[in-house]
Amino acid sequence: GRNEAGPGYRINVSTAPPLPAGELNGTVQVLTDDPLQPIVNLSVTAEAQFPLRAEPAELLFPADGAPAEPLQVTIISEGRPFLIKEVVAPPPWEAKWTQPGASAGVITLTLPPDSPPPEPAVLHIRTDVAVQPEILVLLRRSGE
Repeated sequence: GRNEAGPGYRINVSTAPPLPAGELNGTVQVLTDDPLQPIVNLSVTAEAQFPLRAEPAELLFPADGAPAEPLQVTIISEGRPFLIKEVVAPPPWEAKWTQPGASAGVITLTLPPDSPPPEPAVLHIRTDVAVQPEILVLLRRSGE
């Protein structure tokens, strides 16, 4: 006999955020009413891509103290509008942000006068994007 394909099925697989960027691999188990094949294992491969990105991905400051100019990072959307909800700067950094349009936001970091030299740290940028609720930007000394 001839082996003909039966009816086709489409299975949508989703995940809960946050996800690591890059390739995701897993298995989905489908339970059937077929006594000859009650369980079907399906391999799933996907590429997790995030709609927002930080440019630059890290901010460098002088090893011996405050930068001559404020540090800036731009959050860019890949096509969808988004909102920066909160920016949490590690002390002693102070953060202000503007969002002139729905597809980009600019965060500016400054140090108060007479601040001690900052330590390496992480800037937390919180957004209203469900699959990417937080963007992390590394703050580090240049040359390290």
